[in-house]
Amino acid sequence: MNTSPFADPWKKTKTSLAPPLRKAPANIDWDAIAPKAAQAPSGSSKYMEQLREQDPWPTPGEKNTNNVTIFNCRFLSPDDLVTDESCTVACDAKILNPPTSREIRFRLQYRMADADPWTDLNESGTAGVKTKPADQTVQTDLTLYSPMPAPDLGTIIQFRVVASHTESAADAEGPSTPVPLRNLCRYIGAPEIVFPNDSSCPTLDASATLIQALVAAVNQLSVPQPMGPQTVIVFGFASSSGTPDHDRELSLWRAQAVHALLDRDADAWSDLGAAHFTTADIQGVLSGLSQGAGWPCDPGEVDGMDGPKTQSAVQSFQGECNRRYALGLDEDGLCGPQTWKAVHRALCGLVAETLGQDPSVDPSWPDVRWGTKDGQGVYACGSDFAAPDDEASDRHAEIHFYESNMEPKLEASGAGGGGTDVPADSDAGEEGQA
Repeated sequence: MNTSPFADPWKKTKTSLAPPLRKAPANIDWDAIAPKAAQAPSGSSKYMEQLREQDPWPTPGEKNTNNVTIFNCRFLSPDDLVTDESCTVACDAKILNPPTSREIRFRLQYRMADADPWTDLNESGTAGVKTKPADQTVQTDLTLYSPMPAPDLGTIIQFRVVASHTESAADAEGPSTPVPLRNLCRYIGAPEIVFPNDSSCPTLDASATLIQALVAAVNQLSVPQPMGPQTVIVFGFASSSGTPDHDRELSLWRAQAVHALLDRDADAWSDLGAAHFTTADIQGVLSGLSQGAGWPCDPGEVDGMDGPKTQSAVQSFQGECNRRYALGLDEDGLCGPQTWKAVHRALCGLVAETLGQDPSVDPSWPDVRWGTKDGQGVYACGSDFAAPDDEASDRHAEIHFYESNMEPKLEASGAGGGGTDVPADSDAGEEGQA
């Protein structure tokens, strides 16, 4: 018999390997599948195409859809929101299937009125999502920038958080959250920048808190700002026991003294010294240099008396300035304009030394962009904000730093109101002294 070596004429293999016939289950829905079979021409190459038209596979872009559901998008601390400050945003996520992407993207939107469309801020960030557990909360920090151009102060701006994921069927949109536009301000003031009673020369104590405050101000000037250069205003304050007219002037001089230090303006400081600084003021400065910085210029008791010990301390101070800074001062023990300039140089030198600069060279730090409508950068508050019981802490000045275009609109006024337009014929100081 010429039989193919691969033939099995007795069908033994087929009989032994073929599965037994099984009857179709009675619950098969023949009506659902019969149309597909009926539409398939025998031997047609388009059979699978026709099946896919009726029951298509997901397209490549749809294969990962609905792996993640995101919801409950929100600010974590909605009551503490401040424009141009950091805020924490969050959303909840439900993992339906292991996602390909592990990032949820957050962005911030704003609108000015309920009828306005939502507009994206120039701020977004991402937070990582895990494959497990199924229910998660993710969060990140964003900056709540105010819209530009900046609306008027006090304007209510509506903000919301939007979260998205490439494998989520829809974005999550947080609730509308109102935030009043406030002038963003950082400031340095009391108890570091304080003044003796009825004095416009800042106190230099043994702890050198004045120097620490100026160093902090310089460091703030050195921080790059995302919205542009900061503007700076020095506010002067007085206690409540003097007349309004004099206290307005006194608060202005206090602001100008701090301005001269931060601006490294020795001439302005010397002018103030010649016009307003007293023997008690130079004694106080020399005492602070002696106790806090180790300078050999101890004047003894700060009593306002220009006696031999005070003159000897001034002479020692002049010699120390010549040794440190080569100022060429006459070492005569007299506190005139050049000696007051030397005081300015010594105070700025302490700031520079604390900043790590060589104290023997002229101090250097970023120039200040001074605020106020006249660009002078000082404002006299007088005793407008003073406590009624004449607290010593009211005799102070504050250095305010404002984000670009966010400083308040300050109006000059006479006695009894904030401003620098004050009369010059006042007759009593904080303690009722002439």
